[in-house]
Amino acid sequence: RPGPYAVIREPLSRACEAAGNGACARADPHGIKSKHFCGLRGTTMAAFFCLQPGGDSPYRKGFFDAVVSGCVPVVFSQQLYRVAPWHRGIEALPGVPRAHHAIVFDGRKVLDGEVDVFSELAKLPAERVAALRRAARRAAPFQQYAVDDDFRMDAFEIILRAALAVAERRV
Repeated sequence: RPGPYAVIREPLSRACEAAGNGACARADPHGIKSKHFCGLRGTTMAAFFCLQPGGDSPYRKGFFDAVVSGCVPVVFSQQLYRVAPWHRGIEALPGVPRAHHAIVFDGRKVLDGEVDVFSELAKLPAERVAALRRAARRAAPFQQYAVDDDFRMDAFEIILRAALAVAERRV
């Protein structure tokens, strides 16, 4: 049974198929035979935008996979920033300006047909797309969990620092 936020997946899938001309490709991790998801990673690395509709929650791991792959995540809810703001990466820390490396659409407007995601993405100027991709590449190291303890500011350290900053504000 799909999660409560997955309702947007099917309309997006239909719109992707209708886009034609190679403008959209579906990457279904369940259809990839390799347990390492090599095909999925290759697809996201080649893409400019990676649509990340929710499932059981309004955000998903694919958001971070997209960023690490250099693909601009496209989400359909502000919940990622409301529920887990430190998952944005280093800009979650106090005093660090927010890097815009994702596009957020109002999922209700997409479902109601008020917003055509693919048309809106196609209208973005090339310089805006390039800026989003640069921001995603800058954010990528902060979305990963380092194996080396000497690596500073990996996802784990950022989560700890951001949680500490929230706790200190509440005291």
